Amino acid sequence: MNRTILSLALLKVNWSKGVDYIDCFLPLLISTIVANKTETIDIKDVSVFKKDILKEYGLDLPSSALITILNRAKKRDYFKAENGIYHVNHDKINLDDNSKVRSEIDRAYNYIIKEIQKFISEHAPDGISFSDDEISEGLLAFLKKHDADISFGAGNLSILPKAEAPEKLRYLICWFVVENWESNPILVNYLKDISIGHALSSLILYDEFSPFKGKLENLDIYLDTPFILSLLGINGEQRTLLSEEILNQLKNDKANVYILQTTINEVLNNLDSCKNTLKKGNGIAQSLSVRMCIENNIRVEDIEQMMADFYSKMESLGISENQVPDYEDYDLVIDEEKLFDTIIESYEYVNRGEKKPRTLEKIKNSLPDHIERTIRRDVKVLSGIYRFRKGKIPISIKDSKAIFVTTSSALAFASRVFENKLNKRNDAIPTCFTDIFLSTLIWIQNPLLADKINKRRILSDCYAGISPSEELIKQYETELKKLEERGRINNSTYLTLRTHHVAIQMLSTKSLGDPELFSGESTAQLVNQFLDRMTEEERTKRIEVESINLSLQTQKEQLENSISIRKHRLNERAEKLGVKISNLVLWIFYLLMFICLFVGIASLIFKSVSLTAQIVSFSILALLTIFGFSHQFSAESIRKPVLNYIKKKYLNFLEK
Repeated sequence: MNRTILSLALLKVNWSKGVDYIDCFLPLLISTIVANKTETIDIKDVSVFKKDILKEYGLDLPSSALITILNRAKKRDYFKAENGIYHVNHDKINLDDNSKVRSEIDRAYNYIIKEIQKFISEHAPDGISFSDDEISEGLLAFLKKHDADISFGAGNLSILPKAEAPEKLRYLICWFVVENWESNPILVNYLKDISIGHALSSLILYDEFSPFKGKLENLDIYLDTPFILSLLGINGEQRTLLSEEILNQLKNDKANVYILQTTINEVLNNLDSCKNTLKKGNGIAQSLSVRMCIENNIRVEDIEQMMADFYSKMESLGISENQVPDYEDYDLVIDEEKLFDTIIESYEYVNRGEKKPRTLEKIKNSLPDHIERTIRRDVKVLSGIYRFRKGKIPISIKDSKAIFVTTSSALAFASRVFENKLNKRNDAIPTCFTDIFLSTLIWIQNPLLADKINKRRILSDCYAGISPSEELIKQYETELKKLEERGRINNSTYLTLRTHHVAIQMLSTKSLGDPELFSGESTAQLVNQFLDRMTEEERTKRIEVESINLSLQTQKEQLENSISIRKHRLNERAEKLGVKISNLVLWIFYLLMFICLFVGIASLIFKSVSLTAQIVSFSILALLTIFGFSHQFSAESIRKPVLNYIKKKYLNFLEK
């Protein structure tokens, strides 16, 4: 299997035993000594032993890092030193037989390789296949792409050997991880282990890492714009989950988390620009944020809601506002123009890789306006962080006072380079960390968090890996414009293809992220497939809408039927009550007439009936007689008004 990947996996296994990141290398060191029958090492010239390590384990250790490991081995009595010559202590070296561990790693590795090859055969176009060695190189290239996220503050940016892989292979590996993440625990654990091993290997690049260790309690952490945009959801679900995890750990460590007013303005301006661009429907290449909105299907209404809820969102996340200190103390003001130059040169160094860097003048002349504005804002923020520190040069994390956290390894690297020149020392704690380095500081001191954070990181990186590159986007737009000019598509279709998230997803899948695989013919095929898919989606949506409407109509009829039955039952109850009361009223009417007639007749026979009783009885009788005439002496004419009145009152009472 690939020696470098084996080494990374072994580093993680060693670290799991409870040793620190330097001791993790000792089994690899001892194994190399035994394999090469090394007797002595000249500490002043370790170049020969460097080559042995590279040959045995595929790790390109800088001399300073190798000397750090050798000195740790000396402390463990693996060497006896004499005049700068380290003599191997064979009595001490009892090689830990890690053949069983290596065998398990080898089996897992071969399983992953075969699964990737199977995935490629099923999803890649005919004729595209890769050997075991090529896939190993692709995995290394994926790891190496993220080296600077952790090693930005070290003298070297990578411990991994040079690794190159076609864009389509890196894309297929990321696609494979995304597709199998939930269903393949072996894959998840293996990739997590080599990711942790990669982080551990990067830490050895620091001449002295111990100053970075320590509690983050009361440390002021200032978050940059991309980190905030990730928290808001602009950069996709996985990046949001990773950012939330880092933020939660900062809060658990009782760090003070802030957002500067300058950053707030940049975030809100960024969102407003995205909103306006999406409203016009004509820009996927205008900014990274707009592209992320399109890829993640974030609509104008979503952005408007983000802007409306921004301050309450920050409050709910426990992020406080703060202002950049002013320039009143001239002694604390740095040379911002020099910092600007350092940043753009560092961007060139980090992003161009093996390509020859351009001169500062050429970089400035080709720098887009919106990139320059962004860097100028970064300069203002970093300058403010220096003033927060009030001129102190911290040599431990607890004394750092303020740190700016960015998602850009190039910005963090630039800040480190500038500070080394400014402070004329290399051991100071940087003012700017990457979010990945900060999360590494957290889990390296709390191993229980290592699995969780690194799983989030891998998946986030893989989702980013299947997004189309800026180069691919530009080529796609050029080919679309040609189709429009030839009359193959109209302007409406052109705009839709530029700004629809499905079209962008199909672009990535069809090209495998590789601009070289994307041609005019590919564009025409993509357009046809997209339009067919849209037609099919519209048909599916129409069926879904019709189904929903039918369901709603059925529910409406059922509801109406239920209401009708309820009304019928209430009417029946009101009717019964009305009948009872109307009958009672009728019987009272008859009773009064009978009593009044009885009193009238009794007054003619019996002289003892009082005059008052006679007057009352005759008056009531007269009234009842008049009432009877008016109702034609009909029982129904008396009962019916009473029944209707009672029904009405009863139903009104129930409605209330």
